[in-house]
Amino acid sequence: MTLSSSSPPINPGTFKYTVVEKKRRKGKQKPFSPPTTFENLLDQSRRDLQSTPCWPDIKVMVSKLDRDKSCSTKILCLGLGSPMISDIARKQLILLQELQLHFGISDSNVSIYDPAFTPEDIEGLEAMGFSVDMENKQGKHELHVPTLVFMPHCERFVIEGLLSRNWSPEKLRLLTLVGNDLEFYSVHFSTSELAATNPCVARIVPWLKVTKFPPSTASTDVFNCLAMQTIHIDDATTPTSEDESILTTGCGRKIARETVHPSDPAFWEIPQESSLPSIDVDN
Repeated sequence: MTLSSSSPPINPGTFKYTVVEKKRRKGKQKPFSPPTTFENLLDQSRRDLQSTPCWPDIKVMVSKLDRDKSCSTKILCLGLGSPMISDIARKQLILLQELQLHFGISDSNVSIYDPAFTPEDIEGLEAMGFSVDMENKQGKHELHVPTLVFMPHCERFVIEGLLSRNWSPEKLRLLTLVGNDLEFYSVHFSTSELAATNPCVARIVPWLKVTKFPPSTASTDVFNCLAMQTIHIDDATTPTSEDESILTTGCGRKIARETVHPSDPAFWEIPQESSLPSIDVDN
């Protein structure tokens, strides 16, 4: 193609390229999301828990727990759940740390087990300095030193397993239990049913001194029905003024006069496991 004679000549010295900048699209930038790690999840649950109205009450309650009555040198945690999966498990783990701090128990003296643990749970708990047990003993852990057993919302058969494995005056004196208030079972199950399926739970309830944790307003499943329980099998009983057929234990509980006292050898005779009826593991 040839230029027409009417076209103006091009002066190379005056020619310039024009760069047109593209306009950026308006939109919200995505907020930074930290990676989903055990540590980050636990930190988030800690912030959430500390912002709830119940947390100051729990801190005060823990600070008032008697270190002399629970001279525990070890913590055994059973049935926590998976902290990687469950926010409830993480918040209960935070409570465990508060108890650990209050009683001055070192990380190396905390042993923890749950069949629900993932590899990430195990890695995270071991990074905290805890010992992760790999064997499912169905709660039947024998105590050798004063131990705070932290078992939030464990099933009855796990609690029964712990008690039966340590069913002697010497062993039970080593136990401080933080878990479901065992009186709940004596209220919601008939005496005959509880004695048949969980004889140790049924017998020990009158000899428990109970300190209940404040209920959580953040979630009805975190700390509700949770209590610290110490066993007072050496306490004497006294008749009530109203009815001599009813006795009061040293823990302030009312029992029938015919109730077997721990000073009676018959108290420590429990059915063999093979003779017990099957237990619904959901209770």
